[in-house]
Amino acid sequence: VNISKASEKAVDTVIGGIQDRQSEREKLKWSKQPGLFAKIDEKIEEVLEGLHGKYASSVPKETALRIRSGMCFQKSMEGRERKKGKKMKKLISLLLIVSLIPGIMCSCGKEKEIEESIEFPEDELLSEYRNAADLPMETVQDAGRAVAVYFYRGETKFYGEIYIPEGEGPFPVVIIAGGFATSHYGYQGMAQMFAESGIVGVVFDPSDTGYMGAMIDDYLNWSPLKEAADIESIVSAMSKLSYVDDSNIFLWGHSMGGFASGYVGFKNPGLIKGMVLVEPAFYLNEEAKEQFPDTDDIPEIVEGDIYFGRIYFEDLCSFDIYDLMAAYDRNVAVYAGTESPSIGADMPELLTKAEELLPSCKITYVNTNHFFNGMPMTRVIMGTVSFVKNNMSE
Repeated sequence: VNISKASEKAVDTVIGGIQDRQSEREKLKWSKQPGLFAKIDEKIEEVLEGLHGKYASSVPKETALRIRSGMCFQKSMEGRERKKGKKMKKLISLLLIVSLIPGIMCSCGKEKEIEESIEFPEDELLSEYRNAADLPMETVQDAGRAVAVYFYRGETKFYGEIYIPEGEGPFPVVIIAGGFATSHYGYQGMAQMFAESGIVGVVFDPSDTGYMGAMIDDYLNWSPLKEAADIESIVSAMSKLSYVDDSNIFLWGHSMGGFASGYVGFKNPGLIKGMVLVEPAFYLNEEAKEQFPDTDDIPEIVEGDIYFGRIYFEDLCSFDIYDLMAAYDRNVAVYAGTESPSIGADMPELLTKAEELLPSCKITYVNTNHFFNGMPMTRVIMGTVSFVKNNMSE
């Protein structure tokens, strides 16, 4: 991908700002206190002030979420490595630099056009709150081939966007679940590329993680199984649309989203035609059970780098993702990184175990880290389009 001189300058500005503030970020030491994300966001905003011209207004939301997601995954990996007595080789500063580039690049292309075509809703634009039994999906803003909606799971609503191909349909659909602490912003371009390839693309913000992006200080009410339930609600809603081929519903998930998507597919093999999982976080069950061998010991609030509620650990301790895999006889494509930090490089045994248990699974290793930024993600998107085309029912 060719980057213009202007965007190169923007990248250099951001990288320089991050390096200048590295010592400030180190002073935070990921202390155990509420409001941690707010402090990080404040630092991110300082960095983003260095951007010039049109980049100053178009980059922050997506880039800030990418930065924070990188910090969260880095801390998780560091914790696992400490248990093994190893030392992580990558610095947070490197992760942040790598995480910034696709956000800036995306803001300069077609994705920005789509973002501008939808007037993202504020709360006052919402119609009366409704139950999922009466209305599984509510259209908030319709821009033709890009539709802003609210999905419903029981009495819980959460935001999503649907990108629709040209033509009458019915079309296959890919539901995209992002990594931990990210939002739909980071995956809009992917959904649009699916639509341009004849596939409905759906992005969403998981429920209980804040409005339109996880911009909150804790995850006290959220769990991976709640996100899995969100995905199931989207599957139900999309299957009712006339332009969707309900026999060709696919799931796509990255990291935490890969774990949640995998759970949904493994539990519903008859509904999900196939799955593409990028660096799926299959270590979550083991990690939770190691921390709380006895679930009676789980407090209401678990303090740490991120505050989680009891439900997070209760849910993860209630099952093992590997026990569910044998029931899923559809094709699964897994993409993994070869550079640390990544599950492919640092925990390859987790993926090997999945490959052995899943009846039909192919793992593709790519020379990148956990985030698959830039061209590696483009490769995954192209691979996903081929995967859908090759696995569709006639």
